[in-house]
Amino acid sequence: MLIAYTSAGFAFAAATGTGSATGSFTCSPSISDITLRILVSNPMRMSLTATPSSFSSCSSTPDTVMLTAHCLVSAALCKGSYQGLVQIRQPDNYRDVPANQKIVITVTVT
Repeated sequence: MLIAYTSAGFAFAAATGTGSATGSFTCSPSISDITLRILVSNPMRMSLTATPSSFSSCSSTPDTVMLTAHCLVSAALCKGSYQGLVQIRQPDNYRDVPANQKIVITVTVT
């Protein structure tokens, strides 16, 4: 299974409290009925979501996803670098596709 991603990270100012980036992924060979599981290194300070979080299929045609990060604490406490992880899962087959994408989220204070 080969998964190709186009997004590896993004940055935003802590004062805004949120940031997002659009990415896409493809699969070879094609797979069906997938969901995205999103993890973040410090869930007490940062949330990370994907929209949409499920797809009827994944193939050589790129699927676009919006990754959005939200600070869950004050701007002063939120600044820094966080690691996110996007996992592709096939829940109907009880299977995790082994190609995970690491996302680097950088929160700056200006």
